[in-house]
Amino acid sequence: MGEESPLWQARVRGQFPTQSEDALISLAWLESARSPAVDTGERVVAGIDVAGPGKDETVVTVRCGDVILEQGFWADADARGHAVHLLNKWRNAWKR
Repeated sequence: MGEESPLWQARVRGQFPTQSEDALISLAWLESARSPAVDTGERVVAGIDVAGPGKDETVVTVRCGDVILEQGFWADADARGHAVHLLNKWRNAWKR
């Protein structure tokens, strides 16, 4: 137990710890993942996993490099309208 331990941060400094001792993923990593994407000059690409009728979902993921810009999930039997709506938001990004 040192000054960087969550217990020290909470009890001595009176600060919320940045990491739980039994957490798998650091809170700092999660917070940095929420930050807005930076334009890296890379192409914006989309991937679509089409599901049929049933419990599966159609999934659309838009990314630039290794940064996920947006995702959509739909369990509708025909999710084409939802997917097109999401992809149209990124229409200008495809023209790089």
